[in-house]
Amino acid sequence: MAANGDLRAAGINGAIVIGGPVGTGQLVAAKTQWTYNSSREFYDGSAFSDTNKRWFAGLRDAQGTYTGLLDLSGDLLLNAASLGAQLLYLYADSGLGASSIGVHEVAHGSGFLDATVDVNLNGMCSINGNFRAASNWTVFTA
Repeated sequence: MAANGDLRAAGINGAIVIGGPVGTGQLVAAKTQWTYNSSREFYDGSAFSDTNKRWFAGLRDAQGTYTGLLDLSGDLLLNAASLGAQLLYLYADSGLGASSIGVHEVAHGSGFLDATVDVNLNGMCSINGNFRAASNWTVFTA
């Protein structure tokens, strides 16, 4: 399918994979949401006599969040938060579910993780955290 072909997907088959792509890396279990932020820094380069502000773009950022249920068999993201940078792959569709429309990666790269565990009497044991780029990230646009 060509870029901008209007292919859409529900998040049911979304995934985070650590260590390599689907089929090679480890699929992170029990997560329910991830976000990816690719914002840029901008610098005001305006000067006298300009008729409007002039902006200059800095580096693109690569960071995001994850949340979900705590995997009591050994949560990969909790364990990774105590290690150095980890290779992360983010999928809008992992290609693994019965309702999958195929493998659709959003981005991948090496990142540092942190984690917060929440155990609540009136809810499920959960985990959430952030990741930040440790190297250049690749963003898939088609």
